[in-house]
Amino acid sequence: MFKIIIRSLLVLLLAEGIFVFFQYRHYNNKEAKREEAIQYFKDEDYAQSIRLLEEALEGKDIFSEEIDADMRCYLAESYYLFQEYDKASELYDQMIDDNPGKVSYYILKGECLTAAGQASDSSMDYYQAALDNYELGYEKTGDLDFLKRLCQLCLDVGNYQSAISFAERGISEGGDRAADFLFCKIVVYEKEQDYESACSTAAEYVSLYPEDEKGQKEYAFLATRVQEQQ
Repeated sequence: MFKIIIRSLLVLLLAEGIFVFFQYRHYNNKEAKREEAIQYFKDEDYAQSIRLLEEALEGKDIFSEEIDADMRCYLAESYYLFQEYDKASELYDQMIDDNPGKVSYYILKGECLTAAGQASDSSMDYYQAALDNYELGYEKTGDLDFLKRLCQLCLDVGNYQSAISFAERGISEGGDRAADFLFCKIVVYEKEQDYESACSTAAEYVSLYPEDEKGQKEYAFLATRVQEQQ
């Protein structure tokens, strides 16, 4: 009976050793493909980078969780630079689902959606998707950069009312960064050519932050524009 137990244990150990050996060999092959793909990425041959990364990610082993995450980042970036924006966006969705507190994933997805909108006839669909993405990013992380990106995105497409709304939200919720959002509000009014509102907001900015030279210059410029219109 004792011999049977010993033999069984030896068989199990042998099987485990064989399993680990093949898993490790698979990991080494995957790592080699990753290194080759990264070199193609650096050489800006994104088609080859995509091919190798997809091949490497097909197989699974017990050692590669960390490099798989790294390869997905490279794959998404390769798709983005190869102008395959929808595929890149799908990958960023997966990455966000796996790590919803990672700020950079929302930013990269937003940039991808913005680029897709610029290259598409359905630009407003991508614009809305980018807005939703940044809103979700702010909800999940509380990072104020998302409010700035929301404001800037609205400004870029001429949605001044929403841009003002996000700037005011930043003023309210921004704490030490409230000044940045107040200045954003000035910029939106100026872009809209509402110089009176821009000037009055600049006056408020100068009263709150009198040592800010940028604010002083902006207020002086806007005061001149208002005088010219009178």
